[in-house]
Amino acid sequence: MKIINPYVPYIKNYVLEAKANELIERYGQDSIIKPPVPVEKIAELLLDLNIDWASIDDDDDDKVLGFLDPEQSTITINDIRKDQLENNDFTIAHEIGHYVLHLIDSGQITLDLDFPETSLRRISNDKSSYQRKRREVQADKFASYLLMPSNLIDIAVKETNIYEWPNLYELARRFRVSTGALVIRLEELGLLYIEEKRIYRSKEDCNGQMKLM
Repeated sequence: MKIINPYVPYIKNYVLEAKANELIERYGQDSIIKPPVPVEKIAELLLDLNIDWASIDDDDDDKVLGFLDPEQSTITINDIRKDQLENNDFTIAHEIGHYVLHLIDSGQITLDLDFPETSLRRISNDKSSYQRKRREVQADKFASYLLMPSNLIDIAVKETNIYEWPNLYELARRFRVSTGALVIRLEELGLLYIEEKRIYRSKEDCNGQMKLM
């Protein structure tokens, strides 16, 4: 049986990206030629995870978007927010990240640990412990790599002028991610740089234009 690993190791971003790409390759990279990446099928067909929908109460002031129940092999999405496609796909990808990165076989834990967590929740504003924050950051990064693999981004960028906001909004809609998540990914790939809501080709381009003002 899979359980949540109470220890959260440091994982470099390139390792997270490699793990996400491995899932895409297992699903069939040649069959994913345009966004969105079929994260529901990846969860169900590759990882034997069920996708469920239920009304989930929020944690105090935090909006619960979904959670992974390792014992039931189920990802549950908050039915209250089912109309937000970008949140739904990112939440599924986030919980897949937890499944890939943060679960271990129950027999691997031999210490007597007081570790009450039996599920992993994705919430909108996590104020939890350092270990849990690290776990959530890793799952978010994994989700970004799974939903926006570099090969699909490269194709999309060649077909789109990404230096205009309306085109970024449309590209985010195609990948089923938020505009903020898309911008972070594009900046990480060195494809653009944003300063005070203005889009530049790079930070150097931004600095050069600033000097001319």
